[in-house]
Order: sequence, then structure tokens, then C-alpha cells
Amino acid sequence: MTSDSKTYSEHTQFQFPQQNTYKIQSDLLSRKEAAAYLGVTPETLAVWHCTKRYQLAVVKIGRLCKYKRSDLDAFIANRTIGTN
Repeated sequence: MTSDSKTYSEHTQFQFPQQNTYKIQSDLLSRKEAAAYLGVTPETLAVWHCTKRYQLAVVKIGRLCKYKRSDLDAFIANRTIGTN
């Protein structure tokens, strides 16, 4: 056996495929991400959307509800009290 040859176990050792480490950055947030951004639960956002309690725009993609980060920022700014 030469020094550059591998043993059977080294040659047949299973290796897990590398996971994608990149994530596409998007201005569209899922309901869970938007809820975390606002500090509420995803269920609260669902109720707000269903009852139209607040005028918070939702982007529908199939059955998914997505929220624009800029809309969430405007929502926060419109509800900020006590600033000059």
C-alpha cells in the first residue's frame, strides 16, 4: 500500500452535502418575520388582516401573506407618539 492510497473506510466514508449558506435578501417578510419585526405574534397579524383593524398592506403570493419592510416602517412611524 502506498502512502497516497486510502483505506477502504476512508474511501467509502459518507459526506453530507453542503447546505446552501446563502439567503436571498428580500424586502418581503413572511408573517412570522413581520410579527417579530413589530413585536407581536403571527396570529395577531392574521387577525389584523382578517378584521382590517389596521391599514397594513399585505402582498398575497398564492396563499402566503408577505409584508413589505417599508410598509412596516411606515406603520410604526404612523403610530409613534410624542416625537417632534
